[in-house]
Formats: sequence, C-alpha cells, structure tokens
Amino acid sequence: MASVVCCAAQLEEALLWFKADLRVHDHPGLHSLFSESSSDTSSSNSSSRPRVRALFVMDPDVYKSVVDTRDAAEALASAVASLGVALRRLGVPFEVRFGRWAEVVPEVVRESSATSVVCERECSGAFAQGVARVAAGLSALKDDVDMDMWDCLLFDGYDADLEAF
Repeated sequence: MASVVCCAAQLEEALLWFKADLRVHDHPGLHSLFSESSSDTSSSNSSSRPRVRALFVMDPDVYKSVVDTRDAAEALASAVASLGVALRRLGVPFEVRFGRWAEVVPEVVRESSATSVVCERECSGAFAQGVARVAAGLSALKDDVDMDMWDCLLFDGYDADLEAF
C-alpha cells in the first residue's frame, strides 16, 4: 500500500478528500489516518486518532468527461453513495458538495478545524490541475493547513524494466 506523508498522531482534525478512488477497504489516506495513530501505544486508538471528515466534491469541470452518459453518471452516484455508507460505518462523517474543487475544499477547511487535507496526488489532466488549484487556495487561506498526498502506482512496489520494450 502506498504511504501518505502524514503525521496522523500530530493532527487534531483531517479532511479526507475523495476524488476518484472511492473505496474504503484499501484506501491509502484512510488507512494512514487510522493506522499511524493506532501504532501509538501510549494512548487508546480513539483518543490518539485525529478527527476525520470525508468529502467528495462533484466539480462539473473535472467530472464532465467521467459522467458523459446517463449510465456513467448513475454509476458515479452509486459509488459515492456506497462510499458514504462505508465511511459512516467507520464513524467518519461524510459530505458531498457540488461546485468547483478550488472553491469548495478551502470552504470546508475554513468551516472546520482541519489542519490537513489528505488526498491522492494526481498526475494528469483536469484532476491534476484541480488539485493544484486547491493547493493554491489552501495556501492563501492559512499557513497551518497542509496537503498530505500519496502516490498510488498501478504496480506499487513493482519495478518494471521499461527499457526492455
């Protein structure tokens, strides 16, 4: 599993921003926030774990190519609804908002006491551009909010010899 550059034991509240990876069972950000703090044996898991809020933002500019058909839109809506159910089972509040990432994510941070936005680093296209705009918006918001990101490779830990091709 990919590691998140995040110090969960030092966080009071984190905003876990879901974009494309809408699973819970092997989600690197969620795993990091829950497991790093549980390795602290000096206190109970629940008291050392940061408060975690989860967020999905339906940005029309980013998702327009993803939901280009009615079936695709329904599939995304179903996946987001399933994510919400799974997160609530874990005791993680989940919110879905509509709007542009660059506006909504900083707005949610402003409304909360989150000191970290945890999300996957995006490498291309509208997703990468959107994350960069959110990072800029957060840096303008206040200095004590970090973006803690992870990289998830298709073959994490696998070194392919690409020169052989």
